[in-house]
Amino acid sequence: MHWLQPAWLLVLLPLAVAWWMWPLAGRVTRGLRLAVFVLLGLAAGRPAVRLPARGGSVVVVADRSASMPADAEPRQREIIARLEASRPRGFDLGVVAFGESAQVEQVPHAGVFSGFQATVGRHGTRIDLALEAALDVLPADGPGRILLLSDGLETGPEPFPLAARTRARGVAIDVREMSRPTGQDLAVASVDAPARVEPGEGFLITAWIQSPEATEAEIRLERGGALLSAGTRRLDRGLNRVVWRDLAPAPGTLSYLITVRSDLRDPVPENNRARFLIGVDGDKPILHLAEREDSGLAAALTRGGLPMVARAADRVSLDLETLSGYRAVVIENLPAGRIGASGMEALAAWVQQLGGGLYLTGGERGFGPGGYYQSALDPVLPVSMELRAEHRKFSVAIAVVLDRSGSMMAPAGGGRTKMDLANMGTAQVLDMLSPMDEFAVLAVDTRPHVVVPLSPVSEARAQRQRILRIESQGGGIFVYEGLRAAGQELMKSKAANRHIILFADAADAEQPGDYINLLEAFLKAGITVSSVGLGTPADVDAWLLEDVAKRGDGRVFFTREADELPRLFAQDTFAVARNAFIKEPTALTPTPILETLAGRRFGVPPAVGGYSLTYLRPEADLALATADENTAPALASWAAGLGRVATFTPEADGEHAGPFAQWEHAGALHASMVRWVARDRRELPGGLWLDHRLRDGVWRIELHLDPEILPPRDLGAPQALVLRSRGSEPVVSTRIPFRWETGDRLAADVTVGAEDTVLAAVQGGDRDPVALPPQRLLYSPEFQPVDSRKGRDTLRALAEITGGQERLNLDAMWADLPRLPRWIEIAPWLIALAAFAFVLEIACRRLGWFAPGPRIAEAGDAPGERLGRLRRYRGPVLAEPKAAKKPKAPRKPQDAGSGGPSSALAEARRRARER
Repeated sequence: MHWLQPAWLLVLLPLAVAWWMWPLAGRVTRGLRLAVFVLLGLAAGRPAVRLPARGGSVVVVADRSASMPADAEPRQREIIARLEASRPRGFDLGVVAFGESAQVEQVPHAGVFSGFQATVGRHGTRIDLALEAALDVLPADGPGRILLLSDGLETGPEPFPLAARTRARGVAIDVREMSRPTGQDLAVASVDAPARVEPGEGFLITAWIQSPEATEAEIRLERGGALLSAGTRRLDRGLNRVVWRDLAPAPGTLSYLITVRSDLRDPVPENNRARFLIGVDGDKPILHLAEREDSGLAAALTRGGLPMVARAADRVSLDLETLSGYRAVVIENLPAGRIGASGMEALAAWVQQLGGGLYLTGGERGFGPGGYYQSALDPVLPVSMELRAEHRKFSVAIAVVLDRSGSMMAPAGGGRTKMDLANMGTAQVLDMLSPMDEFAVLAVDTRPHVVVPLSPVSEARAQRQRILRIESQGGGIFVYEGLRAAGQELMKSKAANRHIILFADAADAEQPGDYINLLEAFLKAGITVSSVGLGTPADVDAWLLEDVAKRGDGRVFFTREADELPRLFAQDTFAVARNAFIKEPTALTPTPILETLAGRRFGVPPAVGGYSLTYLRPEADLALATADENTAPALASWAAGLGRVATFTPEADGEHAGPFAQWEHAGALHASMVRWVARDRRELPGGLWLDHRLRDGVWRIELHLDPEILPPRDLGAPQALVLRSRGSEPVVSTRIPFRWETGDRLAADVTVGAEDTVLAAVQGGDRDPVALPPQRLLYSPEFQPVDSRKGRDTLRALAEITGGQERLNLDAMWADLPRLPRWIEIAPWLIALAAFAFVLEIACRRLGWFAPGPRIAEAGDAPGERLGRLRRYRGPVLAEPKAAKKPKAPRKPQDAGSGGPSSALAEARRRARER
């Protein structure tokens, strides 16, 4: 017997006292009440007995990695369904899915599996994590079994230590192999190339191509999208060596792609393309981004002695691979939308975490009007862009019309829907306005719904939570009805500027109605309209949103990423609520900081033709200020994390550049600031050098110390600063400390995923980080060419270690679960017995069960015998019939002298008989 909650046994004491103090009549009823109290007291302690039990759990562990065959998922679901159909009563089924990670899809229970839902990452096979997850969900006190559905080609640590733990738990691993044939696999098995080279250095690239048989194959080599070599070559069976020679150009990062094609029926085509990177050492150039490549600013920077690469924004994708080839980035009067949300995020992380440089110039398409407010770059800049009431001259009334059709229910990541992000953008518009403004919100499906009627901002802010709770209600969006209702709200306002922001799905904007005449009436009334479309200009209804903005004298924005909606709403609000770009000639006032940053004196510069109105952040340095009533920052700088950022809020080159652009020192001033943010190439101190290599998905970085030279005192505890990007996912930054491997060598290991581009720099103490060339795998480790027998051998070894088998007969799996003793709680049985005893006690008391019946006194009974019977009797007392009284006999006269004890005793006996 085992007590799960023995402390509750103390309840027997008050129950015993209650039984003793308030006894029931009758031995049977008292015994039944005692049994009730004892059974309840024992049940409170939750007793359990160890008995052999039939039952147990099976956990199906399903491999969801990319190396599995195309039909793996339906086959896995079919196996799970068969196990559910054959499951006896009292048995449970659980499911674990795994790839790069392992997730429990269903804890063991008797329900029906609803399908695979978890995201586990397809570019890895972590059998060790999967077995650990299965062990965690198997009940520790019952029999269990694991069914592993996989190809056995693990890409992590060996799973055999987990198999030993599984065997110790008494759990067997059954296996069922699911793999695609790899016998005819044509693949780029490996590539030998230097990780980094010097400018102008010649180097070799060697590719080892595996062929299942002799064949003709086309082999191509590309660098940066440009074809370097292409041709047909005869491949022998096995490994074939192909060599190219290339010459390193200017410092930066070189991206290569090797492609192999043949007529063979290749079961794994994913490993026919291999990508790799090579870093070119030296002083890297500076990337200049603008609307066009022939910018006057780029030419001025080149004349200033800076190595420049000028690119139009639509020709460059700002990702970690691109940024690794430059020291700094110059963005000239470019809207944030041209860079993109992922590009701004990568740029901000590169500056803050790896010490990159950024120089941002103003104009009508920069800063607030350009959409940088609340973007990923906003916190990196030394100036802020909020709307301040002191610089507002006119009030504004804004009505936001939100599409709440069925398409807005779609998830947008982070547990949010598209509707949630549109609500957040609307709330941000409200937050940007001042108390002098007015605000309204309408949600539209097949008809408009006024969520917040037009009211002063101070009153509308009380409805902020209501705005954030707007939900999609299905149907479509009737554009005309939404615009008409918003116009009716704005007609109530007397604000100088009245504006409508129309948000709709670019593929589902319906019922435009007579919007042309409606917008003409709006313009006559002083109401403008802008459109924000969720989608692209190529979507079916994008033309309508463009035409609404054009006829409404507003702006149109498109984005595929719902996360961009709050930023776009803010960008349009800037253009309406405030003249964020001052189009007036404005003089500039230098400060001593300018000489410190530039390292020389420039004197007083001439006026600029216009500037973006911003505000200096408290920690930033002011080098140039406007000499007008705003005293706004014209040139500001600061350190953002490990990097440096400077902003020039006037237009550097263009219509509003003014006399400043013709100033003889303008180019030198810009070059000085770009040189400050870019900094010189950073090197390790003497006596230290770096070595690194990428192998099997692990990038090992080693820091070697010269044993004859003492390391610098400010080296501190070195660490690897790592940035990782994967497609359009957010950039992830980590810091990995170096560990001592020997007395003169430290090492740090960085895991590189299949789709990752990884940048790293080594930092010691307060020193500037030293950048390393970027790294990426040739392709996913799941497609690495291997012998299929390797996976089969792994599966068989797991089954042999744990006492499992190759499971072909699924119906017999439940019968193979061992009958193990396990603790079974008997509290429910004790409570049931207590209830039965209580009912029996009530029946005894009410119906007189187990009680002797009454007995009528007989004439021959002695008085003592009747009294004894009454004392022994505990049942109902029935009145005994009274005997007829006999007439008293006449009392005989006694002689006076005949008294004495004998006569007195005789008299007493007589009276007793009469009674």
